[in-house]
Amino acid sequence: MRNSMAESNLRIITDLKIFMQQICDDSTQRKKYAIGERAFCRQRILCFKTTVLLILNALKRSLSIEIYEFFDNLPQKNNCSKQAFSKQRRKLKPEFFQDWNSVLVDSFYRHNKGEYRRWKGLRIWTIDGSSVALPDTEILRNKYGQTTNQRGNGDPVARICVLYDVLNEIAIRGLLHPYTVAEETVVPDILEGQDTSDTLILFDRGYPSYWSMHQLIEKGPFFLMRAACNANNVVKSFLAGEQDDIIVEMRPPYSSLVKLNEMGVNISKEKTIRLRLVKFVLDSGQVEVLITNLYDAALYRVEDMKHPYNMRWGIETYYGYIKQELQLGQFSGLAPVCIEQDFAANLFLFNLQSLVEKQCITFVESIGKKRKHQYKINKNISWASLKHLVVKLFLAKEPILILDELQKLFCDYLEPVRPGRKYPREKKRTPNSKHYTLTNYKRAI
Repeated sequence: MRNSMAESNLRIITDLKIFMQQICDDSTQRKKYAIGERAFCRQRILCFKTTVLLILNALKRSLSIEIYEFFDNLPQKNNCSKQAFSKQRRKLKPEFFQDWNSVLVDSFYRHNKGEYRRWKGLRIWTIDGSSVALPDTEILRNKYGQTTNQRGNGDPVARICVLYDVLNEIAIRGLLHPYTVAEETVVPDILEGQDTSDTLILFDRGYPSYWSMHQLIEKGPFFLMRAACNANNVVKSFLAGEQDDIIVEMRPPYSSLVKLNEMGVNISKEKTIRLRLVKFVLDSGQVEVLITNLYDAALYRVEDMKHPYNMRWGIETYYGYIKQELQLGQFSGLAPVCIEQDFAANLFLFNLQSLVEKQCITFVESIGKKRKHQYKINKNISWASLKHLVVKLFLAKEPILILDELQKLFCDYLEPVRPGRKYPREKKRTPNSKHYTLTNYKRAI
């Protein structure tokens, strides 16, 4: 018997298929995602839908092998050369995958209203940045920048910024931007157009600034930010005092006035923002300071604040999945458009895996009741299962059958959860070869 999440997923997949079909059928809408006036106008083997699904199919190996296996799974049994695919994909804007992901996210919240996970009635989102190494080409160096080392310039690198629902494991939106762009300056862009009325957004200590908190307060979302102990005089004074929960009025420093002015926001230097500061002692003995606009001390007590901030670690785990298991840095093309397509498609594929995993919760919990440990889905193997069926999911007349098959495959590979395990963080090393063996898992795709 199918559970409610499977029925919800079917409605989400139906919404995604409808969006795709609308683009394919309407030339006006298709032009929005096409590069060139005549792109995807003729009936070809690599039509708009086929090109999208091929990119979505996690192309991590030789293109020739990936293309052969892709078409071998289609009823028509067509084929094309890797040169033809490389030429055709350059006609597709990466924005399609971003908008398709937005359809998925909106559908998830709409079809699971009242059922998806919250904290005190709030969705818990977090924003954080990372970086990804790019293929060494002059075009990518010029567009995204590069690292520097003692020998001069290093490899091309891009910054990543992702808005992530940590309770429901859904990547809301992701942006790829130049390496020299500071993480906090991307926040307005990634939040643009998002409904944050019932949302608490978590930030690490690199984000607190007057201008960013001013904009968040003006636009409506709740936020919770970790502050460095020497962030400003307000934080220093709070740390030196005996109170662990205070409300303060903060005036803008000159740098924030300049930044807001560049954004078209003109305020007086006397303009203050109301902030709540709380502090508590961690298990390590270190004192942590959090800044928030959750002013209600009765509803959001000091002891409550530690829990949601600890949830922020979920986005670090997310980056681990997409970088290591989904192999984000193993791009299927060298042009900037290919890099952006792969990045956006990776976010979308991660969300599909998360949806199917939610179908398995009831079964996984029942297994945990019978055994010593609780269990969870082996994500690394689930990527391999999804890779070979994701295309059928959007081509099948009855996608519920594909969802059932994926659910069974996911449930066949479980691993125990052993709480309390802690390992020292190892220093990163630079591999001396393109392919190298990691100690904790083997590649599944």
